[in-house]
Amino acid sequence: MFGFRSGRGGSGSSKNFRERLRSRHLTEWALGQLVIESDDHILDVGCGGGDALYVISRENPGGRCYGVDISEAALAASRRKNMASVKSGKMKFYKASVSHLPFDDQCLHTVIAIDTYQYWHHPERGLMEIRRVLQYGGTVLIALGTDADKGKARESSAARRIPDGEELRRKLTEAGFCNVTVEVSGDRECAVAKKE
Repeated sequence: MFGFRSGRGGSGSSKNFRERLRSRHLTEWALGQLVIESDDHILDVGCGGGDALYVISRENPGGRCYGVDISEAALAASRRKNMASVKSGKMKFYKASVSHLPFDDQCLHTVIAIDTYQYWHHPERGLMEIRRVLQYGGTVLIALGTDADKGKARESSAARRIPDGEELRRKLTEAGFCNVTVEVSGDRECAVAKKE
């Protein structure tokens, strides 16, 4: 489903390969928590290399997919990965942060954030912004790799604090989301909530 290169040095190093493989498994598992309709408009916050949108676009042939990231390199990789969808107008990418999404109010059916929440500078503001762009009845999904299988502390670095499921549930509820469910599987956790 996802393509990875292996080899010597750079992005092909075994450490980077293992990280990409872990990310791929997290993405596949997280997307399995969603119900995607064939005409949904879906946003990936922190879209990285565009893997999640590549999978989603195959499941919603009549819908639209959008990605935002603060990295030009990530956006370029996303556009390359999804070239056919970009050329057809089905997929668009924007340089933006979760705190300032370039979308109208209530225009999206689903917003996903896979392994990016821990990097948001202002998580509360980001969740409120996601709520703003979601239609009523829309879904938000936040998935994280917790490193639980390696016995690492949830505080893996000063710049990357990984919240637990209950903290995610509380933050989503405080932002006005409801029907929050949290799934945990080994080194992965996923929170799904609705805007009503």
